[in-house]
Amino acid sequence: MDSLVIPKTAQHADNALKFIDFVLRPEIAKTISEEIGYASPNLAAVALLYDSVRNNRTVYPNANDLKNAEFQTDVGEAITVYEKYWEALKTGSN
Repeated sequence: MDSLVIPKTAQHADNALKFIDFVLRPEIAKTISEEIGYASPNLAAVALLYDSVRNNRTVYPNANDLKNAEFQTDVGEAITVYEKYWEALKTGSN
């Protein structure tokens, strides 16, 4: 899960707010979603996506897809195993 946050000690909180406002604009959030390949929680941006993206159930699962889903919690020491296989998946290596 990604979050946009501003630390309470931020020296330029106003600029951070402006940046967050910018990336949450529907047309900008749409572009970010298309370029990165992540789902957008911004419903106005989702409405602007191509049908093939918006209806991709891998990225935007429906309620039935989520019925038996679970949220991944901290896997602790096993993170090295996850990282190993994630890198292999990304690079196509063994």
